[in-house]
Amino acid sequence: MVHRPRILDNLLARKEPIVVLDAPAGMGKTAALIEIAAYLGVDFQNEFLMAERDGDIICTTPDLITLLEAESGAPVTADSLRYGLRLVALAFPCNPQWQTPAGIALVGPRYFGYDTDYRPYPFI
Repeated sequence: MVHRPRILDNLLARKEPIVVLDAPAGMGKTAALIEIAAYLGVDFQNEFLMAERDGDIICTTPDLITLLEAESGAPVTADSLRYGLRLVALAFPCNPQWQTPAGIALVGPRYFGYDTDYRPYPFI
């Protein structure tokens, strides 16, 4: 079965990209991204671990959060975020093996210190 990328909660399915407002350096930080009428925060350490929109969690590890440059489609890593980048955010469901209790224990949000349980993406 092939998993097709889904745009985060379908909110970014439009021509206008999101723009990086704040890209702090270092581990365990949140990049503040702005989109029309919403705030999208993406928490990261070495990888993007959790995405929140206006305080609501919309995607967590082990599902994959990917940021791409809006114009070129080039991937943007956590260490290359900078003010003014225009991005598109994508979410990819993880392999079902990571959704087992053992997988969640290894790479779920609580492993990285977040006070939330994993909810498979997409969820309603």
